[in-house]
Amino acid sequence: MQKTSSRFDTALFSVAALWNFAIGSSAFALDLHFELLFNDANRLVDPLARLYPQLTFGFVLFFGFGYAMIALRPDKNRGFVTLATIAKVTAFASISYFYFVGVLPFLAFSAGLGDLIFAFLFAHFLWRNREQGWI
Repeated sequence: MQKTSSRFDTALFSVAALWNFAIGSSAFALDLHFELLFNDANRLVDPLARLYPQLTFGFVLFFGFGYAMIALRPDKNRGFVTLATIAKVTAFASISYFYFVGVLPFLAFSAGLGDLIFAFLFAHFLWRNREQGWI
């Protein structure tokens, strides 16, 4: 029987937490420069247009705290890892769509690629420990 929690697993979820902290807090630290994210300075005029990115980056930051909690005991948080895997794939799909239709710049797409890489690593964690169930 394979050890369910390793240093690699702890490091993986710690790095995922740092990734989300960096991405999530960057929008707030940069005073929410949405013209860089959306290639459209006109979006700054409408306050509601700012709400959705603020919520998005807030949730990204929030997920970072979740990954930090998972890093403490990966073997006891498999259900959250399953949800995180689905969330990362969904984030990548959404970001990719908006990149390919010309709404998001390559910088946003590259962050989405990071999410896809984490999704594969999370899925690998789940696969290695599949004898314990998916949740």
